[in-house]
Amino acid sequence: MLTKDEKKYLAKISASKRASVKPFDPKAKETGDLIVKKIEEKLPTARVLFMGATALRIAGQDDIDIYVLAKQKNFDKYLPTLKKLFGKPKHTHKTFVEWKFEENSYPVELYLTEPPQKHIKIYEILKSNQKLLKEYENLKLSFDGKSYKDYQKAKYEFYHEVASSAYNRILPTDAKDFLGKEIEVVMDRPLGSKHPKHRFVYEANYGYIPNTKSPDGEELDAYYLGVNKPLKKTKGICIAIIHRTDDDDDKLVIVPKGTELTDEEIYEQTKFQEQWFKHAIIRK
Repeated sequence: MLTKDEKKYLAKISASKRASVKPFDPKAKETGDLIVKKIEEKLPTARVLFMGATALRIAGQDDIDIYVLAKQKNFDKYLPTLKKLFGKPKHTHKTFVEWKFEENSYPVELYLTEPPQKHIKIYEILKSNQKLLKEYENLKLSFDGKSYKDYQKAKYEFYHEVASSAYNRILPTDAKDFLGKEIEVVMDRPLGSKHPKHRFVYEANYGYIPNTKSPDGEELDAYYLGVNKPLKKTKGICIAIIHRTDDDDDKLVIVPKGTELTDEEIYEQTKFQEQWFKHAIIRK
């Protein structure tokens, strides 16, 4: 069911407006990344998110959607810098401030806003589930040249379906989708902690990938190797998968960007737990 705000937005769309869906353009993604970098250099404490089709590297409208997240009471802390970087805002509301401009001929929408939790959740789910992401891209492509109102309505309905717990349960994430990609790991069992049941000590940081589902119904697990201190949450590159042949529970192997490990080194650093399972190490 659509929300009141979604229905209100759809009602404003002209019946004659057509959807234009273009193939993913890497240069648009590069442009968005540069804008994010520019903001982070001037506002190092700000949380900046680049979301939408371009950030997801799928077909869309070549638009760039960037969010600078802050509590409403702290907007004044960031506004002067953002105005220097991007000029006068297009709209100023109580709950958000919006800029619209072009960068390298790509349309940009920039928001200073409190965290849009629904948008963030949908983005993270799509980013971590390649099957869903492909389905979303195909949906968008199917509306190219058709009614923009119907296109937007179909996207809203897709978002609601994806956000439902029932839909997430029936779409496990394929661990192989993460090979070679940068992903975020949340450590629920950091280096030096003990297993809650078996009491062995974790000799490496161990955690999970948010908004994913492994075949056993839990989030995908991951080892974060190459760092010799306990971590809470960090990003890294997935260089391999430990595929357990006697247990339906693959483990991602994540390392800091630029770090390389042999299969033997991976096993040595994870054998405190993997020695009890038959497994094979899978690479891209």
